[in-house]
Amino acid sequence: MSWSPEIADAQAGIREGGRGYTATLLKPGAETGDAHNPGRGAATSHSCYVVAMDYREAQIDGTMIQRGDRRFMVSPEGLSVSPEPGDGFTVDGVSWHIVDVMPVAPGGSVIYWKVQARGR
Repeated sequence: MSWSPEIADAQAGIREGGRGYTATLLKPGAETGDAHNPGRGAATSHSCYVVAMDYREAQIDGTMIQRGDRRFMVSPEGLSVSPEPGDGFTVDGVSWHIVDVMPVAPGGSVIYWKVQARGR
């Protein structure tokens, strides 16, 4: 079965959704140096489309999901990298730290990523 129509629908919904934003995914630079002199290269930024959502009060447990965390649906459209925990995220001028990522990928094709992010 081809998931192309569903992928196209999801991407269009994220792009055109009422609470959709163009965001920037920030990937940390590669590790440089050795164990005694570690460092990081320059971070890279990647534009993407997202829809922002709040967690319901009942979902906030204070540990895994904290007050102020947000959920984002991230479209893979035009994105050459995958979001990962530890990446940075800038949405509508606000900086976030990615805590958790779950791909929604029926049939092996990513339709979108569910991202949990925490304010910096």
